[in-house]
Amino acid sequence: MSLRILVIAPELPLPAVNGGRIRRAHILSALAEKHDVTLVCLRSGRVEEGALEETRKLCRRVITVPDSWKPRKRRGLARWAGRYLPDLGESTKDRMRYLMDCPELREAIASLTREERFDVGLAEYWFMAGHLSACEGVPVKALDVHDGEARRWGEAARSLPSAWERLRASRIGRFVKRHEADCIRSANRWITLSRFDRRWVESLVPPDRIELVPTGVDVEYLPFESCGTPGSLLFVGSLRHAPNVDAVRWVVRDILPGIVRRCAAAKFAAVGFGPPDWLRKLEGPHLETTGEVPTVLPYLKRAQVFLAPIRFKGGIRGKLLEPMAMGVPVVTTSASAEALNATAGDHLAVGDTARELVDRTVELLTDEDRRTSMATAARRFVEENFSWKRIGAHLCETIERWHREMTHEGIPA
Repeated sequence: MSLRILVIAPELPLPAVNGGRIRRAHILSALAEKHDVTLVCLRSGRVEEGALEETRKLCRRVITVPDSWKPRKRRGLARWAGRYLPDLGESTKDRMRYLMDCPELREAIASLTREERFDVGLAEYWFMAGHLSACEGVPVKALDVHDGEARRWGEAARSLPSAWERLRASRIGRFVKRHEADCIRSANRWITLSRFDRRWVESLVPPDRIELVPTGVDVEYLPFESCGTPGSLLFVGSLRHAPNVDAVRWVVRDILPGIVRRCAAAKFAAVGFGPPDWLRKLEGPHLETTGEVPTVLPYLKRAQVFLAPIRFKGGIRGKLLEPMAMGVPVVTTSASAEALNATAGDHLAVGDTARELVDRTVELLTDEDRRTSMATAARRFVEENFSWKRIGAHLCETIERWHREMTHEGIPA
């Protein structure tokens, strides 16, 4: 049974420079193997040359709508304050409002679904969910939730070091909380990334209409090497993303000094887009930042331990899967282990205090047998649970089941 599926996204999946885009690219590819897939998304003027052409290889058709959003000009006192004070989240909230309501995107979707029959509409992120209402006559209106954004901003408001950063996160979090739940309810079927996110979505919608579809990894293309340069520690992720910034700040401030005292060769590399100035200023014999890189594979190949103490709950956690697949032992928090449903001590090492994380990291740096056994168990765990091939097949089965329910069994939208 081949279905006609309309995917609604805020941007193109390529270049795949973050977890959300990587997930989008694989979902499009997996669905297009069996079904007729059309992608409708916004396209900014900054899109890299060739990205649109490469995206067209992932599915049958790509329709883009120009992204016309611009930061709102402030007036009066707000304009004066903007010259001297940091942004308190107004531009972020304006961007979210635009994505929620973009009339050009909604009209493109409405026009498309009036002219053609679609069986499934699949939107990404809570702020895109409202566009499912433009899918006229489409029985399955599904939402890939990704994570609870209001909760994530709330965690940022409690953990960020600067009062201005905490205030900004709090203001954005309050805005998201006012809109997120209602937007999520615009769908009639829901996809979550982790058990933690599923429990949260179950508080908003009927639990039997939710499916857990995690983010995966290209296991078949990642070499299992289980080696690395002695003392090499690695973190990979955008350094503009609050959970990642919190993790790296914790490493640099409280964890890395304890590791270096016990392992003088230790050096931590933070690889990812947008390292903040405060982090760059701390670079030295035991700390390296790279900014955005074409590929992270060389850094993963030389890493002995992947150190990612992410304290925020929920979300993709894709950054942990690549090192686990490549034989690089991971040290993280219990929140991350729960998100992956991984076993602490077997598939990865877990600590929730700086002291515990120092101990777990030093144990792996100094015990080759321990590194090897954990790397082997982690690779097997990823192969069995997070291969994109398996996840793609599960997603297709889920979409097909939902369509049968809505069209044959009379379950109301």
